[in-house]
Amino acid sequence: MAAARADLAAFATTLAQHLPGQWYRKWEGFPPPKGHRPVADRVWDCGPTRSALLDVPDGPVALLHGPDDETLCVIERPRYSRQYLVAPLKPEGFKPHHFRDVDEPGGIAVPNDPVRAAAAVARRVLPRHHRALDAIHQCARAQPEPPHRPAAPEDSAAQFAAEVRPGRR
Repeated sequence: MAAARADLAAFATTLAQHLPGQWYRKWEGFPPPKGHRPVADRVWDCGPTRSALLDVPDGPVALLHGPDDETLCVIERPRYSRQYLVAPLKPEGFKPHHFRDVDEPGGIAVPNDPVRAAAAVARRVLPRHHRALDAIHQCARAQPEPPHRPAAPEDSAAQFAAEVRPGRR
C-alpha cells in the first residue's frame, strides 16, 4: 500500500501543477474503516468515485485545492491499475437547498499520465465545476434560508371523518 500512496501522491502533485490556475495537493490520511465517509459525502458525483471511497476505506486519497475554493478528489480507480478517478467536491458552508436545482459537475476516470489527465480534467470537469459553483453562489444570494413551509392545518379526527363521510353522524 505504501507504493500506491507514493504513486498517488506523485500523480496528484504533477496533476495539480498542470491544471490551469494555482492548484496544490493536500494529502488526506484517514483512519480506516470510517475515514473516507466525510470526503465521500462531499463528492459531487454519484458515480464511481463515491462508491470507491466507501468500498475501499483504507485506500489513499489526495485532495487538490484550487482557486475560488475549488477542491478535487483524486483516488486510484479500483480494478484499473493504470487509471485514477478525479471528482469535484461540494463546497462547504452552503445549505442543502442551495444544491437542489444545480446540475452535478461529475467526475471522470483519467489515465495515469498526469499531463493527459490534467488536459481531460481542464476540458471536462473544471468548466462544469465552475458553472455549478456559480449556480450555488447565485442560489445562496437569492435564497439564503430554506423556503418557509406553512404549518399543516390541525384537523381533528372527527372533522376528517365528517368530511370524508358527509351525512353520517
